[in-house]
Amino acid sequence: MSAALDENAPTEQKKAGVKQLTSLIGGVVSGVVDYRDQKEEMEKQRARNANVEPTDDKPSCECGLTFTRIPQNVDRIACPECGREYRVQ
Repeated sequence: MSAALDENAPTEQKKAGVKQLTSLIGGVVSGVVDYRDQKEEMEKQRARNANVEPTDDKPSCECGLTFTRIPQNVDRIACPECGREYRVQ
């Protein structure tokens, strides 16, 4: 790898270094893609086998939207769907 970056290295050594560097980068990219594919497959498998139940531990708007995030230090929040405002306590 160092040979690929060394300006004073002989041409053949630079070529070998570039090949190694290319191989290393290709292996890393391949590993990232493989991991992402594997993670996606595990998520799909979990979705096929999971039982889900509705929750009631988060506030909801009258229009049906569930507030999943409420910013800190706000005393009012508006529903992004219908605009209705609520006081945060």
